[in-house]
Amino acid sequence: MRGIFYYPWYPSHWAEAPHITPALGHYDSLNRKLIRAHITMMQWAGIDFGIASWWDRGDDTDKALPILLDEGRRLGFKWAVHYEPELASAPSHFPYLQGLTAHSAYLKRDRPVMFVWNTWTPEQAVTLQRSWPQWHLVTQAAGGVSEYRYAVKGNDGLIQRIAVVNRQCFTSLPGFWRGNEAAPQLGRDPAQFHYALTWAKATEAAGWPWQLITSFNEWPEGTGIEPSDLDPGLALQAVRSAWA
Repeated sequence: MRGIFYYPWYPSHWAEAPHITPALGHYDSLNRKLIRAHITMMQWAGIDFGIASWWDRGDDTDKALPILLDEGRRLGFKWAVHYEPELASAPSHFPYLQGLTAHSAYLKRDRPVMFVWNTWTPEQAVTLQRSWPQWHLVTQAAGGVSEYRYAVKGNDGLIQRIAVVNRQCFTSLPGFWRGNEAAPQLGRDPAQFHYALTWAKATEAAGWPWQLITSFNEWPEGTGIEPSDLDPGLALQAVRSAWA
């Protein structure tokens, strides 16, 4: 399935993204009209589901999740949670999140799907999946139902354009430029990004479960495909050309 990491944490994080202004401006992630516009862009590009960053009950990412699900149901688009807190918080968070998975727009693959960030060792991933069998956990290390990568660093210490995991996940990035760095770690090259996406499509044909993009709008790290003053839409068009 073709998914993309999505960050519903604005306006609180705009100060961390000084290099980039989206074409839609410095928006509020809780705006329903904005969410519909974002979903429409993702669907136009051939993306099946969004992976929504989630941090804590009551914060902006939590407030956004029901709205994302409602607008996803309205437009025929699925969402999964990207669980980012430390794993010690899982016992208090997972039952709460489970309550949201009955929504028809929540992504399921035999069980509700959740991507889990802080799973760096097989021991962590195995323990988590055994403790929460009601979830289809996609973890950073082997041990969940399947694995994923958000990004990887090469031998030069810089972020690479692709991340590949054990015939399970192929992740592509259009670029990478942290807000506190003077220059990009990974420059934008639409042709190279398109080439990576065609390889991702090939892994789909080969039966790999996840073809992912980092990201739609993670602007503090400059990885978004959302049109902006940095990129008027070339990355979004590259995804459509490769996937739609």
